[in-house]
Amino acid sequence: MRLLFSFSLALMLAIATASARAEDFSAAGVTEFIQNNMIGKQLRTETTRSIDNGKVAVDFATNTAYTNFTETPNGFEYDVVSDVKQTNYDLDAQGKKKLPGVSKDRIAVTRYSFNKLKSTGKLLGMTKSISNTLKSDSAAGPTALQMGMQDGKLVMKSRTVYYSDRFAAGNQVKPGASETTTVFEVKDGKLHVTSKTQTFDVDPVTMARTPDGDVRVTELVEK
Repeated sequence: MRLLFSFSLALMLAIATASARAEDFSAAGVTEFIQNNMIGKQLRTETTRSIDNGKVAVDFATNTAYTNFTETPNGFEYDVVSDVKQTNYDLDAQGKKKLPGVSKDRIAVTRYSFNKLKSTGKLLGMTKSISNTLKSDSAAGPTALQMGMQDGKLVMKSRTVYYSDRFAAGNQVKPGASETTTVFEVKDGKLHVTSKTQTFDVDPVTMARTPDGDVRVTELVEK
């Protein structure tokens, strides 16, 4: 199973890095930062935002835990456990919520796996869904990752490979993608995680991406 996943990782990295812009990240200090400041920590955020080109309002709260750090022959991996409370509301012509909303509560476990490339010394990786209690509602496609240290902070760039299912109006899903920059840093002895995400509509035939107007900033703080 590990060999199969390693092959999949190599394949997805080859696809994703063809179009992803390289970042001047340093791999030095990454594993120390993760082990000392992330593993075993729990963080929480709560927010209201819009999706699907402003057609849907989302009440969103999540408790996030980082766990299961493991060194691999060429890098490392860890799991992210997300306990999500989410309600989606279609919006009427006046921008008001249509009641009742639709619950998308779920507990998801996602594995983040990274390899250190010999040619550059950089860390590239991908995600893999391990489990999700919202089983038949939508499917997440793989996400390509870049990670490294910048100015004492851990920075991760993530980019959907091809496309994933995205929640849409009418309790539907649509093909979409996202590009996210996440910064991990310690402030006053607590881990803070800030993510800025641009989402896109995707043509599943041409793979062309069109920004859908949803740019969000999410902040998680250690409990």
